[in-house]
Order: sequence, then C-alpha cells, then structure tokens
Amino acid sequence: MLVLSRKVKEEIVIDGGITLKVIECRPGKVRLGVTAPAGVRVLRKELLLGGAAVNTDSSSAEDLWSNSDGSSA
Repeated sequence: MLVLSRKVKEEIVIDGGITLKVIECRPGKVRLGVTAPAGVRVLRKELLLGGAAVNTDSSSAEDLWSNSDGSSA
C-alpha cells in the first residue's frame, strides 16, 4: 500500500485518468472528491461488500451513479 500525505485542495492522480482531491479534513473525517472517466465506477467499499451497514439516508442509488454535475456516470 502506498501512503501519501496531502493537504486540503491538493490532488493525487491515478493512472492519468482518475483524480482524488482532498476537499475537507476534520477530526475523524476526510472528504474526498473523485474525478474519473465515465466508464469507471466509483463506489464506497461497504457497497461492494453487500451493503449490510449502508447508511440509506446519505445517498440514493441514483446518486451513486451520478457525477457531481448531476449527469450519469
């Protein structure tokens, strides 16, 4: 595992097409922004593991497949 340190507004680029940006850091919580090509799915790990502990109040299924501008991924 590669471990990197970043500050708010700094980015990491993966394979030239996926960008992770640190949006906000608070005690116990880090908000990341993800930019990826349309064909790349971006999911929280708990959704891949069956979603037993998924917080349904935070996102709808439609939100999971939408870009931040509201268009479908």
